[in-house]
Amino acid sequence: MRLVGVALALMMAARIAAQVPAAADAPVFTAVAIKPNTSGTARSNVDLQPGGRFVAINVGLLQLVTITYGDDGPLTQDRLVVSEKWPERRAVTSAKFDIQATAERDISRAELQRALRQMLADRFTLVVHHETRAVPSYEMVLARPDRGLGPRLRRSSVDCAQPDACGFQSFPGKAKGRVPIGDLARRVLPAGVGDGRPVLDKTGLTGVFDFDLEWTPDAAAPPRPPDAPPAPPIDPNGSSFVTALREQLGLKLEARSGSIDVVVVDHAERPTSD
Repeated sequence: MRLVGVALALMMAARIAAQVPAAADAPVFTAVAIKPNTSGTARSNVDLQPGGRFVAINVGLLQLVTITYGDDGPLTQDRLVVSEKWPERRAVTSAKFDIQATAERDISRAELQRALRQMLADRFTLVVHHETRAVPSYEMVLARPDRGLGPRLRRSSVDCAQPDACGFQSFPGKAKGRVPIGDLARRVLPAGVGDGRPVLDKTGLTGVFDFDLEWTPDAAAPPRPPDAPPAPPIDPNGSSFVTALREQLGLKLEARSGSIDVVVVDHAERPTSD
């Protein structure tokens, strides 16, 4: 499993620790090895392997939190906040680690979150809480009166529960892949919008879709890390993001005001090296 993410707080839920009560048969990692990664590379990898083995290379705490607390895939950037009251936040969240953890049996992707919560509580002393925050957002809706899809958005019969069956690549001016329709809204389109607002799926569609979207960004792309793969060339005379979204995928974005649940990291500590 490879994984490539404010406004006024309206309501705060009860504070919870990262360690949560688990069912009697819920798997936990019985052996965990954590070592600092000082390679300086921007590349990271997270993999759930047969035999209950979890391997993470060059990952930071916040990347692990996004995997652990996401509802349907990793948390998006707008749903993760680091508390300003946590003095050591910069030192802890900037560190990278290599992790190898093993459970006593195979772990499903759904069970992985419970095992990671236990590990983060035990080894990182992680404490989080949830808040509901008011945010400006976009709703992704169908653009055509006949509710037809664009030529570059096609329904797929692939089961995303299968390893490496789904995913996407995103570069400035191009995004392509196969994802559930909700992930297209939450994880793909915000990069094209570029203003930090979350995108919510309101198309009424269900299932998995193949997509291929190309546009001309409004601003120059930031420099890519030296070890990152090269980005595809950008057509300077291409369509804007809004036009490409409508013509290629048959979708459009409508501005809205709403509220979302966010995970706030209150405290964590750097784990001791094994």
